[in-house]
Amino acid sequence: METCPDFEKKYLILHSTYKAVNLIPDLNKYETIIKFKPDLDTDYIPYNKTIEKYYTEGYLHSYPLMKDKSREDFIYGRVLYKTIDERMFSAYPSAIEKLFLRPYNDYFDDIHNLDKFLQKKYTKDYEGSILWTNYIKERELDIIQDLTLQIPNCKSKSY
Repeated sequence: METCPDFEKKYLILHSTYKAVNLIPDLNKYETIIKFKPDLDTDYIPYNKTIEKYYTEGYLHSYPLMKDKSREDFIYGRVLYKTIDERMFSAYPSAIEKLFLRPYNDYFDDIHNLDKFLQKKYTKDYEGSILWTNYIKERELDIIQDLTLQIPNCKSKSY
């Protein structure tokens, strides 16, 4: 059984998500998968599970850029500047499979190599959302903004 090596905090949420996904016997029996960090500072998060709506809006506003993309090619969540708020997001089962249903050593090597690259690009203390966003893109998925998702301590500025 694999254990998470002694990594920085930004690795731990990815690692626990990998482990949790691999415990689910059949992801495809669910319409969508919601990933959330269990220690969010709230008892309630309003959530609209109809993520098809965000795909359709994105498709209409971004045609022809999304012409060859299906709704399963995206992760749906809050985006702050260019990174996803990894504490909570949604996806169709096939997107979660692309991210996490793979041999642990392959997954771990990809994360470790990506981390080394990002440490050189930014700093050793770069934000975990950068790791998540880059990992999502490496797995050939994109992100669509869920404009209704209100995550605690996630304050967007209006200019």
